[in-house]
Amino acid sequence: MTSSGFTSIATVRRLAVVAFLLGVAVALAYRPLRQTVRGDFAIYDYIAQSILRGQMPYRDVIDPKAPASMYLSAMAMAIGKPIGMSNVAAVRLLHVLMVGFLSAITFLVAEAVFQNRIAAFTALLVPLVNSNLVLMLIKGTQPKLSMLVFGMLAL
Repeated sequence: MTSSGFTSIATVRRLAVVAFLLGVAVALAYRPLRQTVRGDFAIYDYIAQSILRGQMPYRDVIDPKAPASMYLSAMAMAIGKPIGMSNVAAVRLLHVLMVGFLSAITFLVAEAVFQNRIAAFTALLVPLVNSNLVLMLIKGTQPKLSMLVFGMLAL
């Protein structure tokens, strides 16, 4: 590989970091720690808390969706507890970071597919300009976000 090939890879990596930071900044602009907890978010956070208590999804607590999101939230709660972070704050911080990660992955996938950085940045902005979507993604445990992240990783 030529040195220009390495330069291009390094540039793409830097741009992916910029995409991550942009996603995090947009998610934080919606003030995730000030959103109310209700509906599905409360249910998923309850399931994550149940996992921390040693219970098992589908045996001790029931929800029709795959449990990966609840395990990710339980991990965030377990990491946040020793540093004095509330369960809700830990989960929301995780989701802010996951929105950033989704933005970076979207950029990388679009850049690889289109081989055009303008198209890649346009692709990463699409989910970030819909306020209803961003609010849904940052309010708490939501299987849609982990499905989006893992789906994009599969690409």
